[in-house]
Amino acid sequence: DGMVNVVYSKSAETYTEYRNGMELGTKIDANFTERDVIPVINNANILMCEDDIKSFDELKPAMAASFAEEKPLVVIANKIEGQALATVISNLRVNTENSLLNKIVLINLDEFGQAMIDTLGDIATLTGGKVVKSSLGHSLKSFDKSFFGRAEQVGFNRSTTAIIGGDCDKEEVDSRVE
Repeated sequence: DGMVNVVYSKSAETYTEYRNGMELGTKIDANFTERDVIPVINNANILMCEDDIKSFDELKPAMAASFAEEKPLVVIANKIEGQALATVISNLRVNTENSLLNKIVLINLDEFGQAMIDTLGDIATLTGGKVVKSSLGHSLKSFDKSFFGRAEQVGFNRSTTAIIGGDCDKEEVDSRVE
């Protein structure tokens, strides 16, 4: 079970490499990687949003719900920009190392259109969460913690994010694979 990634090479060698979890192409703002960002976050709440996030007010309810559980928050969306990104970055720079505000990661998906929608659906299935979609009447401002997915580990760098040990239903994963 997992993903298939074909990489072309100049050698004639063929090999198979198995990895746990799900790896996806992402973009993390450079300001996060300048700071000592935690490369692996344990026991995280995952928030998936199909829409762009521009306002910090959109993030507040999800942050409050995650921080009330004393869990880090990973936000994965089509695009996170503007006031939402600037406010989180400025809070990261001001707060102490042990602050829960240091345990939020904003991740932009590196996909578009149907591929982005499918990837968010895959993440939701893997983590046992739901994708926030305005087209279905969902809103981040009226966020409900039932939308959170959960993962044992989320590792990331500037170009990829790996989600390992999601809180998934095996039957849902099998039906999604088919």
